Amino acid sequence: MSIFKVGDIVMLKSGGPKMTITEGFGKGMVYKTCWFVDGVLKWGEFVGDTLTIYEA
Repeated sequence: MSIFKVGDIVMLKSGGPKMTITEGFGKGMVYKTCWFVDGVLKWGEFVGDTLTIYEA
């Protein structure tokens, strides 16, 4: 089980943009994230096991 905290920068294990964890719920199993695409703010919810810490 993945455990992230608010403010962590993550990305999907399958790739994609870097996202910021904004909220965790369901005992840490689902995380709300935000990211930008062409300057537009996007939001999504992902199961923790699909995320990994972003490493530049």
